[in-house]
Amino acid sequence: MGINEGDKIAIFGDYNLPGIRWIATIPPYCHIDSSGSSLSRSCTIFLDGMYSSGFEQINNGRNYAGNTLDLILVNQALDGLFILEDIVDPLVPADPAHPPFCLLIKDCFNSTVIMNPDDELDFASFDYKRANYDALNQRLAEIDWSTVCLSTNVDDSVENFSQILHHVFGDYIPLQRPSVKPPWSNSELRNLKRKRNAAHRTYRTLRSYKICSYRYKSLNNKLYRRYARKIERNLKRNPKQFWNFVNSKRKDTGLPSAMHLDHRAARTCAEKCSLFAEFFASVFDSPLATSESTAALSFVPSEVIDADTFTITAEDLLLALSKLKMSFRPGPDGVPASILKKCSANLIAPLQHILNLSLRQSCFPTLWKKIIHVSGAQKKMLKMT
Repeated sequence: MGINEGDKIAIFGDYNLPGIRWIATIPPYCHIDSSGSSLSRSCTIFLDGMYSSGFEQINNGRNYAGNTLDLILVNQALDGLFILEDIVDPLVPADPAHPPFCLLIKDCFNSTVIMNPDDELDFASFDYKRANYDALNQRLAEIDWSTVCLSTNVDDSVENFSQILHHVFGDYIPLQRPSVKPPWSNSELRNLKRKRNAAHRTYRTLRSYKICSYRYKSLNNKLYRRYARKIERNLKRNPKQFWNFVNSKRKDTGLPSAMHLDHRAARTCAEKCSLFAEFFASVFDSPLATSESTAALSFVPSEVIDADTFTITAEDLLLALSKLKMSFRPGPDGVPASILKKCSANLIAPLQHILNLSLRQSCFPTLWKKIIHVSGAQKKMLKMT
């Protein structure tokens, strides 16, 4: 495995070296308690290799026998980027020889998004509300859009356009901050949680931990009931908050992982869209629709509009973008309305080319169809299986 300078590395493992007694002399890093350790040859070889490779050990949690068997080795590049916590309420019964822990590593991944047309795109990790739109506009003004504007294929133009945008998002749009969970939490509850975790870490007396845990659970239940009553009172004024709360309680968060039609399964976005298209085509009465369309067109005066020569101007596009409703939720291609609205002046050229090319070719860009959630129709399709 190739390792470059600046790479952030964390190594986990059950090293089974009970002879080493670890103490947190300079938190979060642990060092050897020379007076309490009994170093065997294997311990010495391990320590020599760890320190010579530039790693430090950060776990000093002890098991029922007072030993630390599970070690976490981190290199200098991770300094200040991790938080190690004990798990108070594990999902499964804990092994008394291996106390569970949680290591949170932050800000160590490249935020640049590389698009794959076959993947289900998700750009919700960007916090578009806190984007530096001034700097982003300056960067967009310097971009050469020739790969978009010189393309004669609408799908290629849209894909190049999206890739260019997503390439610069990581430099000017921060990632979303972890949301406060639970939403009814306050400073008092968070303080009690810290005290409870601290009591669990020390575990000097079972009584102290039980007291802290009881106080935390009591206040948490009290705040939850208050939060639920507040949402009920605000239902008419703020229905969105109510339904967000309801959806957070549901186990099903959206479209199922697999959808079926006539004994065929679809698992990717493209396959699901194809099933929907096939289903709607099967119930669409083409002759009736064609006759109605012909009758409707007979009332349209001739030469009102010529689709072959119709062109969207920059003024038309600027006006349309200015009327967009401000939204920070990304669209099918990962670009929210806030980007199109606040950066419209620097996006006019590529967007105008894409839209006019789409009209001339009578082709809607494939990328803009990628993620389509049709919650109402999916129920009928599932019932047909």
